[in-house]
Amino acid sequence: MEPIPTNEDIVKYLKNNSLRDELIDWCLSHENFLGALKVMFVHKFVGFNGISISYPKVNPRDEVIGIVVYDLKRKILKQDFIVDNDSLHQTFTLYSKLPNGMTNLYKHGVVESITSFYRKYDRGGKDYQRTHYPDISSLHPELQERINNYLTLTKSQLRNPPS
Repeated sequence: MEPIPTNEDIVKYLKNNSLRDELIDWCLSHENFLGALKVMFVHKFVGFNGISISYPKVNPRDEVIGIVVYDLKRKILKQDFIVDNDSLHQTFTLYSKLPNGMTNLYKHGVVESITSFYRKYDRGGKDYQRTHYPDISSLHPELQERINNYLTLTKSQLRNPPS
């Protein structure tokens, strides 16, 4: 059985993943948000201590924070999206694909499905198409290097993302 992390453990881990203090506070005060964030499940996913930031063309005031993880079971990369609503650092929405046993964590405006993200921000496949399962070549070179170093050190494989 995995030990239950303390709030101090959670804060340290989230800071190591480059998340700002306001977002960390949001995570700690919204249990379902924290419970749905893949990077927190270290026995299932490997995080790479880095984020990507973009501003969607359909609502450029929103900041989209991408967190890429390696799925240890499926051997693919996955990406969750956190939207800093209006870039005010006050409210955040996590967009993720949750497994069947965890769909109770979906809560409008706090945790929503990846399908909702695409509907809201993708503009018919023009902006974020297939980014939930990113291809390593589409990522920032520094993040690519971290992933490749992990794969080499652990002798792990990276399978092609689902289409």
